Amino acid sequence: MVALVSLSLAAAPVCWSHYQVLQYRGVALLLANSIRLRAWRTTAAVVLCFLLLHHLPETALNHYHDEHSGWTAASPVTLYVWTSVAPLACLGLFGLALAHVKRGAGMIGQIPDENAKGQFFWRFRSQATSASPFPGLRPEVPGTGLSHPLG
Repeated sequence: MVALVSLSLAAAPVCWSHYQVLQYRGVALLLANSIRLRAWRTTAAVVLCFLLLHHLPETALNHYHDEHSGWTAASPVTLYVWTSVAPLACLGLFGLALAHVKRGAGMIGQIPDENAKGQFFWRFRSQATSASPFPGLRPEVPGTGLSHPLG
């Protein structure tokens, strides 16, 4: 879902900075999961894309407006660069979200930590059982690799 929101905002004919508020939930989920996995490069990339979505372009364009006493064509390169950054950052978040899905392929839900014994989650299995409520899914007991008796 995060990837689809990013891709749709990048494809929008007008990718205004205030539309980027739609990405906050996805960025929060990507950040939380990359920190939990201790994937520091992914965390840094998500933070950089997040800054390039709204804060840095808005700051630069406000500075440009104040410097030239309005919107002028005094520096078209500056205007082009800072108005093009948000869609590129959207595409960056799209790629990061797809990489996140690929890295955790087959997982549905969150894997509980070792202290959360007795909780179950669904994991894709190569062979589905006839008792499984969903084809290809089977409940497992976290940390044991054992299947739940009901699955």
